[in-house]
Amino acid sequence: MILGFNKIEILLGIRDLEHILTQYGSSVIGAFFLMSCTTSSSISLEGKNVWILQTAPIGISQILNSKIAVNMSIHLIGYLFAMIAILPNIVTGFLQILLTVFVPVFYSFFISTVGIFFNIKYLNLNWNDEISVIKHSPASIITHLIAIITIILSTLLFFIINFIYIIIPICLSFAIVGIYLYKKSIKTIYLIQKY
Repeated sequence: MILGFNKIEILLGIRDLEHILTQYGSSVIGAFFLMSCTTSSSISLEGKNVWILQTAPIGISQILNSKIAVNMSIHLIGYLFAMIAILPNIVTGFLQILLTVFVPVFYSFFISTVGIFFNIKYLNLNWNDEISVIKHSPASIITHLIAIITIILSTLLFFIINFIYIIIPICLSFAIVGIYLYKKSIKTIYLIQKY
């Protein structure tokens, strides 16, 4: 972006990069968010120190909120850099600017709640090394598979239907599914009773 669109287009061999970023930039940022999820292993990483969560004078909703907030905060760092790079370089209307700003937030919330839901569903507190929880756990694998499927389906929908008309229903469905999974996660029996 600093080099200008013309130089990047020549370097990458892409034509009409400005139009592509204007149209799909928010979804590209969102796709990166979908592939980076810390919540799918955040509770399992407590491991043998889970007693700290059990004895803490806070409810499960506060624990889940903090795990989701950490994931979204990590996304926020990349999001700010992406917004600084994209927004000044696109020529567009007010709706497109709103979509560019808010669409990645929906993606981030969606994958955060998906990760926390599957981490609770496939909780593993007895592990020998962190890699087994972060990379090889069922929660992590399922979360990443959902992310890949979501990216593929979104991309297919963008090519079938005009981006502007499909991105709003996609974001609304992300919000509905995210809120549903969040509420379902909170309603579970206190996280660690079986351990």
